[in-house]
Amino acid sequence: LSINGSSVGTMLSAVPLGTEVAWDIDVNNGTLVLRLNGSTKYTGNPGWGGGQYFKAAAYPQQNVNVGNSSSEYARIEMRNLFVSHS
Repeated sequence: LSINGSSVGTMLSAVPLGTEVAWDIDVNNGTLVLRLNGSTKYTGNPGWGGGQYFKAAAYPQQNVNVGNSSSEYARIEMRNLFVSHS
């Protein structure tokens, strides 16, 4: 996880295909709370500025230099994506 260009930790890596993962991203009164499978992974105030946004996407990357097979690939399916503003 990178916030404003600074790494604040690894949330998840090396997830086998077919594994379901639940993310919850909550911003309330300037405080950001990230939960992964119900477990809080980050809480803080990252110093919000103008133009902040969230992206719902996956950026699978292969890197054989760190031991990944060159035949590995990734697949993502997003379900139950909700956004609310108040």
